[in-house]
Amino acid sequence: MKYCGTKKYDKTLGETLTVLAGEKVLCDEESDPEGDWPNWIKCRAQKADSVVAGWIPSQIIRRDGETGEILEDYSAAEFDIIEGDIFYSKRILNGWIWCCREDVPDDFAWAPLNCLQPQLSDLRIQKTNGRNHDFTILCKLLDESLDELVGGAIQRQQY
Repeated sequence: MKYCGTKKYDKTLGETLTVLAGEKVLCDEESDPEGDWPNWIKCRAQKADSVVAGWIPSQIIRRDGETGEILEDYSAAEFDIIEGDIFYSKRILNGWIWCCREDVPDDFAWAPLNCLQPQLSDLRIQKTNGRNHDFTILCKLLDESLDELVGGAIQRQQY
């Protein structure tokens, strides 16, 4: 799915947390479940001579109290965003997309969805088993438009 930057975002400074499946981390705090970015856990991992911290999606951590085991390889790399930047998403998770820039298709990092606008002309809708991200995005956009029109008065199930 193609996205266009709609507002500036400065990536988090410091060393980027990168962990491999099976690696152990310390879980420090959870993101606000009612905020723009729910289901993220701030974690720390021992790397060579230092401890590196970063946010990891809760879906890829098997937690046991204050520790966790990473279930898949993960990088907390983020992109800076400038209005007009073009990105192509590979994965959508917890208010962020794992994506590449249009001009650097081999370099992937995270970008926050609240700084981006999907380019609807690029949607490729097809029959889905519930895992088609383009269809999910279109449904969410339609839901938001409907909520705006009726003031959120309609109750419906997620798609």
